[in-house]
Amino acid sequence: AGGFLSVSGRAKNLLITSFGRNISPEWLESELIQAIGARQAVVFGDGDPRPSALVVVQDGRSP
Repeated sequence: AGGFLSVSGRAKNLLITSFGRNISPEWLESELIQAIGARQAVVFGDGDPRPSALVVVQDGRSP
């Protein structure tokens, strides 16, 4: 509504890659935020070889 997307919670707390590796999306999100100074990050991609991330950067910064 109004052009905004709101996500609250997730179906499960582990992503399992196509190689069978278990990854905590919350840990990756935290690492992304700290490493690049992002405002927000969400990691997704269950069943993919590598997880993907959607990152919101601080004003005036690029990822």
